[in-house]
Amino acid sequence: MNLETSDRLSTTSWSATASVAAYARRVHAALGRRHVATSPLGAYLLLAMIAPLTTGPERAEIERVLGGSVEETSRWLAELLARPHPAVATAVACWHERRFESDGLSHWMRSLPKAIERGAIPDRAAADRWVRDATNGLIDRLPVAIDPWSALLLVSALTTAVKWDTPFWNYESKRLDDAAWTQGVSLLLWAYCNGNEAIVRTKAAGLVAVQVATSAKGLVVASVIADPQLEPGRVIEAAYEVAAMRLDLPSPATRVSLYDLPLGRGHAWDLVEKTFESRKRNVRRQSAKIVMPAWKMELTKHDLLAEPAWGMRPAVRSLQTVLPASGKGSRIDVKQAVRAAFNTTGFTASAVTAAIMPGAKRGLETEMYRAVERHATIQFSRPFAVVACTSHPKTKDRSPVWNALKPRSARWTGLPVFTAWVTEWAEAEERD
Repeated sequence: MNLETSDRLSTTSWSATASVAAYARRVHAALGRRHVATSPLGAYLLLAMIAPLTTGPERAEIERVLGGSVEETSRWLAELLARPHPAVATAVACWHERRFESDGLSHWMRSLPKAIERGAIPDRAAADRWVRDATNGLIDRLPVAIDPWSALLLVSALTTAVKWDTPFWNYESKRLDDAAWTQGVSLLLWAYCNGNEAIVRTKAAGLVAVQVATSAKGLVVASVIADPQLEPGRVIEAAYEVAAMRLDLPSPATRVSLYDLPLGRGHAWDLVEKTFESRKRNVRRQSAKIVMPAWKMELTKHDLLAEPAWGMRPAVRSLQTVLPASGKGSRIDVKQAVRAAFNTTGFTASAVTAAIMPGAKRGLETEMYRAVERHATIQFSRPFAVVACTSHPKTKDRSPVWNALKPRSARWTGLPVFTAWVTEWAEAEERD
């Protein structure tokens, strides 16, 4: 079907494929000729969610944007989310705060498809974790800000990964304060992890910094950097202790809380502490960022309210009718973050589309508490050890054949199949 004619679809011949294609064409026509990536479907999902709220001119306008009636797009949305495509990981959430309740909002939320996640609006850290989980780590942050007066948060996440998957991101060596150790490598690997998983106390090498990568095929790869005075053999042994610990096998290695370490520089890390406000008492977070030597399409963000082609303005106006009046200084935000990569081993792409609506501030002041976070930045900036150990393959197959093989596979668990002492770096492929 010609995309031009798909804009004029009648409700009797409505096609979701043609309508989303027409939506994509309008969006890209507005974006121009610049190098850019978007997820029209990610935004279209939010529009289809909000559409039942619309009435009058807003409904006519949003139906024009969707290319079909509200009833048709609502049925399509429920069917789509109930049977996700095997090549596209799909996650959709509608979170709200009950203190900003209304009859219209409750009725609308009850009408949403069952596959949409519900609950209270998470804090920033939890929302970012949801994004990372929903996108397999391709996008690490929610593209909109959450504050104590946020009343409603809608999010869609779409991710495809063909043949290639990794927990690492790219990191430009020029961003480092000291890039001499990169030995001419311009791209490095980096990853976030929980703070209590980044530094481990081992019997063989004392305190070490670690990065542990896992494979669904059944491999755990532990990279360990220790005090530079130690011999490689002891660091290799420490790496195996770490791998065994992660596999829940007997090991003398123990995790270390960042709150049990002194602030400042360690042999492979910088540890800092910062404070922030929280609605909860006695919050103490810990996190770590790991940079180590190793493909990418740059992260792109779109403001969906800035360009009418996205069709978000009538949707936002309709949401405002079922929410308490926005307080002074509150912000309505609808944004999309997109990342994509293409190389010789496959194609990956991910998009997170989010709309956040504020509630009223007046009379709803909530006491805020001082919270603390410790964050470690770890650099594998000198020779380090790598141990690759076997683990159980991750599979959903629970057939009698698999169950019969399970005891035999247990004999493989924890075997260090490959070990390495890494002293030379290679350029990382451009990937996210």
